[in-house]
Amino acid sequence: MSFGGIANVASIVGAVLAVPSLVQIFRTKRVADEVNDRVSSVESKLAKLSAVDALTSVVAELDEIKHLHRLGVWTILPARYSAIRRRLISLKIENASLSQYEPALQSMIQQFADMEHKIEAAIAASRPPKDVPALNRILAQQADKLNEIHSFVRKAMEEER
Repeated sequence: MSFGGIANVASIVGAVLAVPSLVQIFRTKRVADEVNDRVSSVESKLAKLSAVDALTSVVAELDEIKHLHRLGVWTILPARYSAIRRRLISLKIENASLSQYEPALQSMIQQFADMEHKIEAAIAASRPPKDVPALNRILAQQADKLNEIHSFVRKAMEEER
């Protein structure tokens, strides 16, 4: 057998030996892709669960603020409004599952900033805000909107199962 014939045989043997390795590479890639998809799914579910938890917490904080309005405890309220705004901003930015609710969240953030400003002005003037029931009505409306978002996110989580 000539050198060319030996080279041809070696090429064929090399190709035959490479086939199982190529098959294994494709299997490994497919498994890696499946794992990656599952990890993405888990990450998405965790993000939604985190959003649900945060929304529940914000609604509870709004209920507490309404109670503080009724008690007339004005000096601590600006910090509470600021904390709620920061949480809503974080939710809006960090949670892709809430992207369709961004306009509503932004509206709430602005409304809470306006309410904080009214309370700051009342504190500076040493008097309570002009229409406390209106403030509580706004808080109740925003809590209802947040509850609605909460329900939609939970429903989306259940549909993913």
